[in-house]
Amino acid sequence: MSEKQQKTAGPQPLLSDWMKTATEIWGPIVSMWTELYENEFRRFFNIPQVGLTRSYQEKVIRTVDQINIFQATMAEFMHLLFQPVEKSFHVMQEKLTAWPSRTLPFIWSFRVI
Repeated sequence: MSEKQQKTAGPQPLLSDWMKTATEIWGPIVSMWTELYENEFRRFFNIPQVGLTRSYQEKVIRTVDQINIFQATMAEFMHLLFQPVEKSFHVMQEKLTAWPSRTLPFIWSFRVI
């Protein structure tokens, strides 16, 4: 698409391309990060602590481990939650581009009291 066509087409094609790219990239990144954390970083949290503050160190390490697991699970959940939103976005975008002119119907009605 040329630069002139992009300016006249508006943001829809660019947004659609970005959404497609984001969903293609997001899933593998989440699974790679989860796998990397489980296989590589998590074992460092299981190293025995020494010294007078051993119990506090163990609590902090356990908390950091739980936070990392929570963030990975939340990222995976958000990815799954975003999939139907993305599909509905594409359906809505197709419906809006199917209108014969660039003007959209007036959806909202306001009453002055």
